[in-house]
Amino acid sequence: FRRPATDLARFEFSELEWSYLLRSNSDFLAQTLRFYEENPPDLVLYNRYCIAGRLIAHRFGLPAIQLSPHFAYHGRSRFWDQGQASNPAELVAYGTRLDSLFADHGLTTGQNLWHVEPLNIHFVPREFQYRSDLFDASFYFSGSLLGRVTESQWRHSGAGKPLVLIS
Repeated sequence: FRRPATDLARFEFSELEWSYLLRSNSDFLAQTLRFYEENPPDLVLYNRYCIAGRLIAHRFGLPAIQLSPHFAYHGRSRFWDQGQASNPAELVAYGTRLDSLFADHGLTTGQNLWHVEPLNIHFVPREFQYRSDLFDASFYFSGSLLGRVTESQWRHSGAGKPLVLIS
């Protein structure tokens, strides 16, 4: 069941959804942390909605790059109405719960809903972003990667280190 874009209740997480988010990320962390403790990566690339990726980067003190197939957030705003930032109370409440979840894992920065990394790659082109003039050099807008022709083949040059991609 999809709610219309005008229905702000779409930002309300039911207890079942919240329970699933907690359980799925906890299960993922339990499965991967043991591996990464013995095989620490050099860098973590994670989807902004896969919070376990950010938690892994934090736990091991690793640099991270945030990826997103969605619109970018500038500062602490998601919605724009007549050029003004407008965040529904339901979204703010979700952010508070997210801060609590991150705090349970030792990440107490707050404002986790709006977190950006030193490098953030978005697959929606800059031309389609709301207020694209507000994004600095820490945001890269690649556009879609589908259908692009590559001129060379990428080769793993990890000097014997294994390459792991978690998608």
